Amino acid sequence: MLSLSPSFARLLVAAALVRYAAATDYLIVGGGTAGLVLAERLTEDPKVSVLVIEAGGDGLGNVDISDIGRVGAAWGTDIDWQFPTQPLKYANNRQLTPSPRGKVLGGSSAINGDVYERGDAIEYDQWETLGNPGWNFNTLIAAGKKGEQFFAPGTSDNIEYVLSDHGTTGHLPTSYGGVAP
Repeated sequence: MLSLSPSFARLLVAAALVRYAAATDYLIVGGGTAGLVLAERLTEDPKVSVLVIEAGGDGLGNVDISDIGRVGAAWGTDIDWQFPTQPLKYANNRQLTPSPRGKVLGGSSAINGDVYERGDAIEYDQWETLGNPGWNFNTLIAAGKKGEQFFAPGTSDNIEYVLSDHGTTGHLPTSYGGVAP
């Protein structure tokens, strides 16, 4: 059996990535929700090739991902980047850890229990206030809706929703629990 040092193995992987990346039209770094949706949209054109690289594994067979009843079980494991927060002024400058972020195909969406939520309008509008023109609630929600494919609950589900708050033709399926096909 051939045994490679970790640094030599990384060098071989890097060389292979350079070779494959040179032969593709687009290289997407990160196989989280955004990276995978972007790859899917780009490859709608059969002439376009896309390479997605992900630092973590594929997560297949990991019940901490597939069983939403185990939400939180993946936090602090090898499929979580385990990033600490910055020191928090109003928490006596403590750093909270971990701040769960998925290190696996699917990114943080793979370890958050299938939760899909948006921030508050005030939070988005603050980005524009901080000097980022066009980064506000209205423009970001419009972009989010463009990527969303909402599956509405049936009338027997007794769930109130506003269809105009959702996109219906995008590549990211969203729903209420148990509604998506």
